[in-house]
Amino acid sequence: MRMGRVASRLKVEAGFTLTEILVAGLIISVALIPLVNMFDTSFKGILNYERIHEAYNCARATVERIRSMPYYEPYNPSRGDVDIDDHFWGDRTPIFDNPENPAEPGAPSWDSIPEVSYFDYGEVEEFRNFKATVQLAYLNTDTGVARMSPEWGPKKIGNDRPRNLENEVVHLLLIKVNVYWPPGRGDRSYSLEQVVTDTDTIYNVGVSRVVVVGPESVKDPERENAAAHYPNETIILDIYGYGFKEGEGLNKPKGLNAYLVRNKYNDIPITLEKPPTLYAGETYAGNLAVDQFGNMRVRGRVTLYNNGTSGVLGEPNFYPRAAVGYWSVRIAQEEIINSYLFNGFIVEYPRPKIEQFGNDPDMSLSGRNDESAKQLKIVGRNFITMVKNPTPALVLYSPSGEILDQVLGVVNSISGTVNNGYSESLQTMLATFDLTKASPGVYKLVIYNTDPGLIGHVGSQPSQQEYTVIAVPPVVADIYVEGTYPRMRLAYKNIDFGKIRLAIDGMYFNALEPYVEVYISDSATENPRDGSWAQGTLVSVSKTKIVADFDVTQLPAKDNAYNAFVLNLDSGLWGKIESSSPRLSVRTYNGSISDFEPTSEVLFWENYYDIPSRITGSGLDACIAIGIHKDGTEYRDIEYTVVDSSRIDVNLNLIDCPSGTWELRVYITPNYYLKKNFQVSLGKAVILNPQRAYMYALSIDRRVKNASSYTTDYEYEYYQWGSWRVHRAEAIRSGYTKREARFTVRGKGFPVSGTTTLRVWRSDSWSKEGYYTTRTDRSRKFVYIVSDWWEMPNLTGYCGISVLRTGDDSNSTDVHEDRWELVNP
Repeated sequence: MRMGRVASRLKVEAGFTLTEILVAGLIISVALIPLVNMFDTSFKGILNYERIHEAYNCARATVERIRSMPYYEPYNPSRGDVDIDDHFWGDRTPIFDNPENPAEPGAPSWDSIPEVSYFDYGEVEEFRNFKATVQLAYLNTDTGVARMSPEWGPKKIGNDRPRNLENEVVHLLLIKVNVYWPPGRGDRSYSLEQVVTDTDTIYNVGVSRVVVVGPESVKDPERENAAAHYPNETIILDIYGYGFKEGEGLNKPKGLNAYLVRNKYNDIPITLEKPPTLYAGETYAGNLAVDQFGNMRVRGRVTLYNNGTSGVLGEPNFYPRAAVGYWSVRIAQEEIINSYLFNGFIVEYPRPKIEQFGNDPDMSLSGRNDESAKQLKIVGRNFITMVKNPTPALVLYSPSGEILDQVLGVVNSISGTVNNGYSESLQTMLATFDLTKASPGVYKLVIYNTDPGLIGHVGSQPSQQEYTVIAVPPVVADIYVEGTYPRMRLAYKNIDFGKIRLAIDGMYFNALEPYVEVYISDSATENPRDGSWAQGTLVSVSKTKIVADFDVTQLPAKDNAYNAFVLNLDSGLWGKIESSSPRLSVRTYNGSISDFEPTSEVLFWENYYDIPSRITGSGLDACIAIGIHKDGTEYRDIEYTVVDSSRIDVNLNLIDCPSGTWELRVYITPNYYLKKNFQVSLGKAVILNPQRAYMYALSIDRRVKNASSYTTDYEYEYYQWGSWRVHRAEAIRSGYTKREARFTVRGKGFPVSGTTTLRVWRSDSWSKEGYYTTRTDRSRKFVYIVSDWWEMPNLTGYCGISVLRTGDDSNSTDVHEDRWELVNP
């Protein structure tokens, strides 16, 4: 029975809304997260009871795992998939689509809802012979499938709380788990549908906050809900919330229980107890502390480590039980209600401690930003080596504490008592830093365990000692027009309004405010203002590349005369290109195109390629690209060679270029080009010689139709020939079957569109012709035609093929050579 029908009947017969019925039923009989078994379990046929039983257990276990995820949690890209629809909503267009089955109003249209893979064969040990997928649909409380707001999306920040078209929050989510097993073992699939509800809304039960009380060795001063998992340490927690009920008592099956929960991990029980003391404004209510606003608190203890087995290979004496990172806190109440505080508790590695550091071996505290392998020695404690080496970082802070620059080091070695980082004994780390990636300034050292910035991998406090990265002058290596390859070093005064965007490559550029100043100048001194100069307007700055816009209209025209100058504003140090080249040229441009024509018998024919052509004119050696343009379509994939200032040789590709007037464009800058019109016409059709064709020149596939039953069975044969004569192509009428053939022919000059006919024949006694489809691949230079399916007579012998132009016999092909053989199988 589907949702819409159930809701309708309940509403009419009992006079209650579905929400009231759900709450009543759930309180009486449903365990864990409230759910309603309103959807029938479906079978495609029970051929193997044991397999079906295993599939049922697999589906139930999958549902339980999904129910342990939060119903709703605000989406945060840094955390990724969190609540249920984050994981399983799937790709939908539009994303808010929640389709209803038109044949069964109120029920989801499962055929239109994507299946999202949960696990594949062999991924879950206890269900190795199964794979599972999940589908989701939101339900209104009394009308079945909810029509979702178009503003909603499962990962739309600020709009990911599920809402319907009336902008009401939706509290019911239907889960469908599909379990599959390999063929040959009876029925191959099983499905289970269950409803998950927003428990906080229905029961007014929730967890609001978790605070780590102790011991001090595990606490994080920056995060009240985080603790390091030292071995043998019991973490003491205060769990805050509302609506808590003890029932039979704490830690009892029908009482109040608490757990740490993480997807794909076993729950870790939290042992609850009465808070030993009351905070201001609290009173005891049984084993709970309650303040005047009804906020409740219960004390908990949890161990994040298990004992291992001493002496067993591969199993240390202590091993982590709780993985580093976020965990949710679950309150289970009276075997009915579950409420979650998503990511409410953080398991961390212990925070490293830095005692002293400096250059190895003299422990000095400075380096130059041209040193690419500076080795530092770091003395401290709790350097984790359990997963991988820790990450040291030199960090440049602003006065307000913001990170301005950070250079990560590579650990070379760690000595001393390590013990997976849980010893307070001193350790010594040697690490290498690439200071060429550092902006000049005063840095502090931070050690991360193990990846900077990830929750759980806690960084040390910044070192008390400071490390100074000393500036060296910027090194300028090259200047060129941005985006050109090969690199162009030519600027024009009279085109593009004299504006040009240049790139300057080098090292040690200041990439932080106040950044740099850049100039082009013909000065022979260290000061660009001693000559003719122009200052650039910055577009982007990195430590190795600067992009800036320049106005060259006022600069004298000179070839290979203008140098690039860079001033690092933080240090006042200058750099320029020291060699005599590369330098920038400034000219007045006066180029033109006088002619563009083919240099062979082949003219500018559509769907031809490799047409040798020539551009003549003046100033052509400034060309940076060639394009052909018509009606908004432009191709810049033209192969060309600049011979000199008056000539460019072109290998023209006219595939997908229909007849008509096209414009040749010779680009002098990315925005300025010379142009000349040329005509593309429908020229001679050519069928390629198979001996010279790439892949194939002719292929034939066939199909067989069963005429007696009016059904069609296809038998495809695909031929590729590298010799002149085709081996065979069967296409005959025989008995109750009708054989047909389709021809694919590769060549040149087949029209983009127009009246053209493909003809095949056997001598003069038989022929077949008709219109065909032209297919092209410009990048691979393929042009070929595909015929319709043609019925073939009961003939044998060698046959020819041709392309006929309507009203233009001069440009038709007439291939009389034997191209293929018609045989009687």
